[in-house]
Amino acid sequence: MTYPLILNLNKKTGVFSSIICAYIFTDDSIIFAHIDKNLQKKILADKKAQMKSEKKGFIKQSIGMMKVLDEYVGQYNDKSLDDILEENTLNFVLENENIKKIIFRELQTYTDYETGNSQSGGRLVIKTNTETIKATHRYYDSGRKIKAFLKSTYGKKAK
Repeated sequence: MTYPLILNLNKKTGVFSSIICAYIFTDDSIIFAHIDKNLQKKILADKKAQMKSEKKGFIKQSIGMMKVLDEYVGQYNDKSLDDILEENTLNFVLENENIKKIIFRELQTYTDYETGNSQSGGRLVIKTNTETIKATHRYYDSGRKIKAFLKSTYGKKAK
């Protein structure tokens, strides 16, 4: 199964806390897959063991460890909805009909003359009748593919 769009985000869970999530967009819903600390530890340990068994050097191991969560999120294309929901008790599905507004702001880069280039985090906000789900991301949408997908799927609800 291939999903039209999967975003790797940090969902706010409190004032100073967040959890890594994959927002998996389908034609009629969004699947929220949470990657909690325990799952992160397992993913990192599995990748480390794999790289050691492949006898990768220190630099290749370091680079591989930086990409491991993005690679894991990409694996959701190979998973069914049931498999994703069973992975973590926090995972859930939000039907598109329950979404009132979806706001996507891409990552911005600006020049701070004291420190050099700086970035202002990207945001994704999903509003329903009962809650507002806020997340941050690190996506530049220079080709406007993410924004175009959201507009085509959600119409006037997408901002």
